[in-house]
Amino acid sequence: MRTVHVLANPASRSGSRDGERVRNHLAATGLGVIPILTTSPEDVAPAIAAASDIERLIIVGGDGLVHHALPTLVNSTIETGIVPSGTGNDFARSLGIPNRWKPAADRAVGDVQSLDVLRIERTGHSDRYAATVLMTGFSGRVNATANTLRFPKGQQKYTVATLIEARRLEAIDVTLRTHSVDGSTQTMTGPATFLAVGNTAHFGGGMAICPEAQPDDGALHLTFVDEVSRISLLRMLPTVFPGRHVRHPAVHQAVGTVMDVDTTEDIWADGELVGPGPVRCSILPGALRLAAPASA
Repeated sequence: MRTVHVLANPASRSGSRDGERVRNHLAATGLGVIPILTTSPEDVAPAIAAASDIERLIIVGGDGLVHHALPTLVNSTIETGIVPSGTGNDFARSLGIPNRWKPAADRAVGDVQSLDVLRIERTGHSDRYAATVLMTGFSGRVNATANTLRFPKGQQKYTVATLIEARRLEAIDVTLRTHSVDGSTQTMTGPATFLAVGNTAHFGGGMAICPEAQPDDGALHLTFVDEVSRISLLRMLPTVFPGRHVRHPAVHQAVGTVMDVDTTEDIWADGELVGPGPVRCSILPGALRLAAPASA
């Protein structure tokens, strides 16, 4: 590898700053560095596709930037590295990628492994892809509110949004069908507080919502939460960070390769709005070539 392309978050001041210092750092190691310039999330995939001869793409940003890059990266020959520079950085967290930019940049040009990707099919729309977690219900509403907050920054934004949304807690009507490798089908029906379909464990700035999910196990992991009271939810939420929420009697889990989420509620993936359901989720094994620790 003699040349790397570096993509930074065009909408983030910190992303622009971090992108510059990552480019300078990699150039100082003797690599040729080519920036990929974009002006909006919608420009990300086309800009990657328009760049010629990408051998290694370094993404300096968070889960949202990875999400918008995935359409060009899925099942391609491009090898990818990540330098976390977003609000939640849950994909990097689940992979064990360093949170500090310099060791992350060094790791981003290291050995790669094949990781799974979540595919989202929605009637009348192009397929979407996700690296981390698809969600709907309370967790989706928290994500929507967090995106409107200018303060606080980082993971605390999700904490504030959670408190705001807890005051107007409302269950959603949803039916979830999990299709397993052996051909069996498991159905869970709401009202539900929220559900999450995970390719990786974390969402919301470090919550291990699908604690058993691994990005190389060829499976989707479901966490389905029945309708609960506001007090029960607020008591449960701190246990999500270490993944102990799965012990709660209102929490149900399932594992499969295809999951149909039948709801009219908005669907979110990697913290980005997909739109109202229903959707079909499926797993694409080994579809992303990414530099991450071998234990990811």
